[in-house]
Amino acid sequence: MNITLVLGYLAKGGTERQVAYLSSELVQRGHAVRVLLLGRGTANDYPVADGVQVQALQITKLRHCVAGWRELRAAFHRSDVVYSFLDIANAFCALAKPKQGAPLIWGLRAANTSTGRFARFGLWLSQRLLARADALVANAQAVQAYYQTQGIGGARVSVITNGVQLPDADAALATPKTPNPLRAELGLPDESYVALVLARSATEKRQELGLQLLEQHRGLHLIFAGAGVSALPQQWQAQNQVLATPSNLERCRFLEHTADVGRLLGGVDVLLSLSAAEGLPNAVLEAMAYEVPVVATAVGGVVELLAGPEADARRRGWLVSGASEPALVQALVQALVTVEAGGAEVQLRIHNARQSIEEHYGIKVMVDQTELLLDQLANRVSG
Repeated sequence: MNITLVLGYLAKGGTERQVAYLSSELVQRGHAVRVLLLGRGTANDYPVADGVQVQALQITKLRHCVAGWRELRAAFHRSDVVYSFLDIANAFCALAKPKQGAPLIWGLRAANTSTGRFARFGLWLSQRLLARADALVANAQAVQAYYQTQGIGGARVSVITNGVQLPDADAALATPKTPNPLRAELGLPDESYVALVLARSATEKRQELGLQLLEQHRGLHLIFAGAGVSALPQQWQAQNQVLATPSNLERCRFLEHTADVGRLLGGVDVLLSLSAAEGLPNAVLEAMAYEVPVVATAVGGVVELLAGPEADARRRGWLVSGASEPALVQALVQALVTVEAGGAEVQLRIHNARQSIEEHYGIKVMVDQTELLLDQLANRVSG
């Protein structure tokens, strides 16, 4: 098949990493794959396999807008199927789609679009252009349910979850190596209790809650890793965050996004997800795969990952909620203390998490399901 994948950028977030995985795997299976970026390429783009063609249309730049728009429209004539990701790219592709051309799949990734005006605008566009999409794919049941509440759903929606690369058994470690190279590089004692907050800087990620955790757990150290996190200390001080004290910030490390997630996870004791809204976060999936315990707020697809279906009583991490912010912080601290203490229950949940990834969330599972859908749509049109 000749497949075109469309999204805004190929850097920063979880969706972008999934597109990098998907495009690379599809090429290795013999398909011709182009990735069209509405924005521009950067040095921080996720790597893709040889054979994947990546083209930055730069539609947001006035001097490139017309040419980029023509190229996007032409993709429907040269492709067997076009698959876009996230609401803005979905809307652009719906507008560019000609009456005769390849079918269009929308990738739905959000479980809440109320966190910013740009996200709300993307949802507004999607609601009005829905009829132009031939199929929709949500990456979690929570995402599917959310879009249905917004009038976007029905029989055309399939659920295909994210996939992660499974590390070798030797690379999946429940406890960091001693001495640990990451901790040595960051100046953290090997015996310290270290939590990783793996997320780009964004309002809905709520990294500022980490300051309250540091205040209540004096032995805790935090590594913030993701695009834009190096600016967090300045942002907190500008916002007059009273807990952004020198003593608390001394126990923090800030790393811009790194492709070597395994090295990060191998240097910490627990993954901490503080988000107010999530689809199906790669960070949680990767921690589960690397046998790193997860403490997370009970939002979106995180609940599916850590709690599982009602018929499955196996817990895979620690889901936390609270009626108020102080209650939420207290619950997070209690969960962190439980993980720090270790024991049979902690090891059982780590084992359950790794087993769940092996059974349901490997890259092969994601690509198999996607390839089947692409083939069905392409054949429907050609037939």
